[in-house]
Amino acid sequence: MFDYLDALTIRGAEALRAGDLDTLGDLMNVCQGQLNALGVSTPALETMIGIARSSGATGAKLTGAGGGGSIVALCPGSRDAVAGALAAAGFDVLPVWNAELNANG
Repeated sequence: MFDYLDALTIRGAEALRAGDLDTLGDLMNVCQGQLNALGVSTPALETMIGIARSSGATGAKLTGAGGGGSIVALCPGSRDAVAGALAAAGFDVLPVWNAELNANG
């Protein structure tokens, strides 16, 4: 399992360098499934991830070692919608703008 997660991470870094946000989002989603299977996700994290994805995030996954309360969501073109949906559900949101990624898609 850890070798697979390592391979996903490497592929994700390659997708990010290439500006391939669709692939990066897909890899984030696959990785989250694996992390959930490992038992490091929580119901609150899964709720946040579901809200992010259903509001337009290309990918979303827990961040850190898991068990906590933070996710990262990739939201090209939907940052405000995702942030708004998470905030409306009562979650704290820290939107981040990356001009370089924005210029590439």
